[in-house]
Amino acid sequence: MRRPTHPPDSELQLAVLFVLGYNMSIMLSGIARIRNIRMHAAEPECEQVPINSGAIFRLSNIFRFSHLKYVVYIVTFLTMLGMHGISLAQNSNSKVAAETLEMFNFEEVKATNPNQIIPRKWNWEIKLSPEQSKRRFQIVQETVGKNGPESAFSQVLFTEKDLQKNLGDIVHFKLHTGDENPTVNMNKKGNIGLGVSFSRVGGGYGSSSWIVLPGKIVKSAVREQRFLTKGELILISFETVDSVGNKYTTDLKLAESR
Repeated sequence: MRRPTHPPDSELQLAVLFVLGYNMSIMLSGIARIRNIRMHAAEPECEQVPINSGAIFRLSNIFRFSHLKYVVYIVTFLTMLGMHGISLAQNSNSKVAAETLEMFNFEEVKATNPNQIIPRKWNWEIKLSPEQSKRRFQIVQETVGKNGPESAFSQVLFTEKDLQKNLGDIVHFKLHTGDENPTVNMNKKGNIGLGVSFSRVGGGYGSSSWIVLPGKIVKSAVREQRFLTKGELILISFETVDSVGNKYTTDLKLAESR
């Protein structure tokens, strides 16, 4: 599942700017037509004026009419320029917000062996670029209540030191989670626990932790976006419901340290 990278209100901004420019062009064109009509209506009176002064009069009206046409052209040009500027700004923001990963591999195993630590149901291998690895990252879970009593719960599953032995090391790891029979009553009654294991590629280091969900899993959705968005990469989302019907969303994600 991919999320759009462009700001949702950009199309609205372009539409508003286009409509304003279009309406301004129509208004100025209307003014020009009215002035042209008045100019022709006044022509009989111009014949009573000496020839030279009449020529000057008609010439001045022509210049005024021409000036209005130029204003219409300028307004139209500025409108198009503004739309182009918004488009450039939108593309610039998208490049800042979305960063392609050096590597993103995902494998889903339909039938896992409960006696083996890996592979699990969901398996990732992720590698950041050297530039991205200059920043600090964690692997976290974030749970938010969707209805009923609002609840939010976050925990760090694997720290910056787990991901990088030394600051500046390339962030390259494997992550495994997903059980056919998850642990029930994890920490307290009603919670569900999913084991998650982590290993640094080429670093000889591994660790394990638990994703703690506040109720029964009703839906899971793997995200394969393959890029960082605002310093985050959501790997999988869980929809859960507790014993009294409260609903929650839990995201497992790679997140830049704040």
